[in-house]
This record gives sequence, C-alpha cells and structure tokens, in this order.
Amino acid sequence: MIKKMIWSTLITCCSICVIVVMLFRNDMSFTFGHQMDEVNKPHTFENEDYIFFLDDTTIESVIKQAVSTTNDPLMDYLLPVSNQESDIFFAYIETPKYQIESLARMTYYKFGRVISVSEAKNNVTDQYIPFSIRFKNNAENDYESILIQDDEVIQPKRKVVKNNGNFITIFFSVDDINVAREATLKLLGENKDKAFTIDFSSYE
Repeated sequence: MIKKMIWSTLITCCSICVIVVMLFRNDMSFTFGHQMDEVNKPHTFENEDYIFFLDDTTIESVIKQAVSTTNDPLMDYLLPVSNQESDIFFAYIETPKYQIESLARMTYYKFGRVISVSEAKNNVTDQYIPFSIRFKNNAENDYESILIQDDEVIQPKRKVVKNNGNFITIFFSVDDINVAREATLKLLGENKDKAFTIDFSSYE
C-alpha cells in the first residue's frame, strides 16, 4: 500500500514538472540561428563529430515519433542533482534531439502541421550545448551559472531569461568542453549553491 502511494506521488510530481516545462517552452521562439549570431558564431548543424549530431534520416524519425505521442521525454534529459536545498526546481540538457522533439510536438499540436527536416535543422546547432533551468520565485538574479570540468571554470556564452526570471537557458561553446569527461553545472548563490552532475554520454 505504501509503495503504491509513493509511486503515485512520484508519477504525479513528474507529470506536473512536464506540464510546467511545456508551458514555458511554448513561449520560447526556437530561433537558435538568431541567438548564435549574437555571439558571433556560425549557426550550423553539419559536424558529424559533434556528440549529439543527427543525420537527416534520424531527424525524420525523431519528428515522426514526436508527433505520434503526447508524452514529453523530459525525464530522460534531467540532470542529476548533487544537493537538494535551493531556489531551483530542476535543470536539463537541451540536446538537438530533445529540441527537435519539443519543436515538432509543439508545432503539431498547436498548429496542426509536421515540421520538415530542414526546419528542424535550422533550430539546432552543433556549436553549443544548451541547458535550461527552472527557478522558484523568480530567483534567477540570485545565481551565477558556470560549468566546471577538471577544475576549470567555463563561462556560458549566452543566457536567455524567460518568465521574469523563472526560467533560463544558458549556452556553452562545444570548443570549451571535453564531452568525453564528466562536468558539473554549478549555480552559485549566496550561501545556496546548487550542483548538477553531467555525463554527456548519457544523453541522446
């Protein structure tokens, strides 16, 4: 009985998280080409050595899968948290696959059309690895976001703030990251840091 109650509570919490993220994501523009121009890097998705590269056939398959279900795969992209107490609900990595899934699903259910492969590729990039973070009570201004790998501090190249500081997306250059090694996404606040462990090979 207790196990059933625990599982029911966990499923409810996960469902709420997915709904919240979808509400925030529906307000996002997916204009990665424009964002990349602002940090003086070309918008491309053609580097086959990029850890999250997808060929056209795979992208087409991702789109078909996305529009055939209402399930959001967010849980597969959440970052494991190292410490619990903070003003942050959760963080997740936005791989091209997840971005395409989200864009395809939103476009299909909001406008009734299926995006093309070229449209999907225009909204992802092999130049950056983005992370999105959901804050409590507009707490974004209380934190600095950095990536730490092998004791080296890596600063994001761009930060997009949404919903008055409740939701941000930060972009790190792939040139600064060794994806073969683990890294830690740290959100630094006054006496309330939070750390997320990242194993890049765990995500598609």
